[in-house]
Amino acid sequence: MGIYPKKDCEITLCLSNNSQLDGLVNIVGRDIRTFLLDNESDIVMYEAVNGEDESRRPMIVPKKHILWVEVRNGDLSERKVAIYRKMKMKMTNGQVVSGEIDITGYDRVSDYFLKNTDMFSEVSRVAVDGESVRSIVFVSTTQYLWVIPDEDS
Repeated sequence: MGIYPKKDCEITLCLSNNSQLDGLVNIVGRDIRTFLLDNESDIVMYEAVNGEDESRRPMIVPKKHILWVEVRNGDLSERKVAIYRKMKMKMTNGQVVSGEIDITGYDRVSDYFLKNTDMFSEVSRVAVDGESVRSIVFVSTTQYLWVIPDEDS
């Protein structure tokens, strides 16, 4: 068996059935943003734990079942030029994800959500059901019920 180059990134996935998976993905040669937004239909995780037992094993997860991805240890420095808007998103599992989305390149917030074709939206300064998340989260653009401006923050 050959030795493949690796660059591990630790992530947590929240799936449409309300389960969570913790594990690693190999992002060698790219950053986590590029990894998540590529055209692959699945995410291959290794040393993944599904919460039902503590055994670590490889898992293949279809992107279409992912509600959000929390990046635990990636190089996700904020962009130098960005136009951030605060949003709240109600997910199909009932969770409310709030935070800031970069709408650079779009005239309005509504344009971002109507014209953006990416599978995930990058959200910073995140809270899930009111609990702060210390990292950037990528939220599925196919798994939310509604999006509203978050004027309360």
